Amino acid sequence: MAEYSAITAPNIRQSSIRSIPAKLTQSCRVVFLTDLHLREYGADNCELVQDVRSLAPDLILLGGDFVTYGEGTDYDNMLSLFRQLSEIAPVCGVLGNHEDELYFLDNDRELVEKFTAAGVTVLRNQEARYTIHDNVISILGVEGSPADFSNYGASTFGGQRGAADRLRPAHLSGTRSHLLSRASGKLFL
Repeated sequence: MAEYSAITAPNIRQSSIRSIPAKLTQSCRVVFLTDLHLREYGADNCELVQDVRSLAPDLILLGGDFVTYGEGTDYDNMLSLFRQLSEIAPVCGVLGNHEDELYFLDNDRELVEKFTAAGVTVLRNQEARYTIHDNVISILGVEGSPADFSNYGASTFGGQRGAADRLRPAHLSGTRSHLLSRASGKLFL
């Protein structure tokens, strides 16, 4: 396995991992986006969309935190981004801790519906299968709620944060791990 990684713009890291798991007959191109927190790259995210388009992905994965908890429910710029990305390749992802907090704590029950309407397959303890070339790729998404954060070393949001919070991997609630299994050809989110 070989990995290429470079910072291409502020807050953007471009990585390439060259490895074909045993069960895949040929490579596929996957773009993984996470932690945009409502930021925009060009008007209506045109720069980001162009960068993704130039990579010619077969699949686009979202790792969460496209919204920012505490900044309301106006995330139309992310919905527009999702619509544009879904015109490039299938888009699949999980909720990050900020989406979880909007959904579970602020009761924004429309969030998942809005993401879905914008072209995202949101995996909430579910599996999605995609046929890419002659490969079937399984994507598994695991969900958590803020009440579950302490199970993974973090205190509940809104309270005092301790040392465990600083060590907590990003999006532990929505993305327990990011692992492409060589044996199964499954990507676990």
